[in-house]
Amino acid sequence: PYSFRETVSRLKAAVPANKMSIVFEIDLQLRLSEKQLSVEPTIILGLCSAGHAYKALADDIRITSMLPCRIAVTERTDATGKKSVMVHSMNASLMGAMFEGENIKTVAEEVDTAMKKIVEQTIAKK
Repeated sequence: PYSFRETVSRLKAAVPANKMSIVFEIDLQLRLSEKQLSVEPTIILGLCSAGHAYKALADDIRITSMLPCRIAVTERTDATGKKSVMVHSMNASLMGAMFEGENIKTVAEEVDTAMKKIVEQTIAKK
């Protein structure tokens, strides 16, 4: 229900409200245009919950390959010219299942819940 820019803004506001922080932002359209490649507007945010990351890393250092969590906002234009904005997030529970440790499953579920809340708050009607 929101424009691309407004959706990105709402996403950025929802992150700290769910006890996470933004550690990076990638403007994929800008980055690829530097290589003479064209994609529709896409912003990727890397999110972190330091406490959750710390617990997961204590169990299995290989989880660093999945950090930080990511949420993306994309804008697509269909054949009729109609634009739609989508919010995509990784499934932390599914990612956590690839690793071992007594804390990882719980941490992954908690992060997954936070990520879902962030998406819900981003797209919720005013």
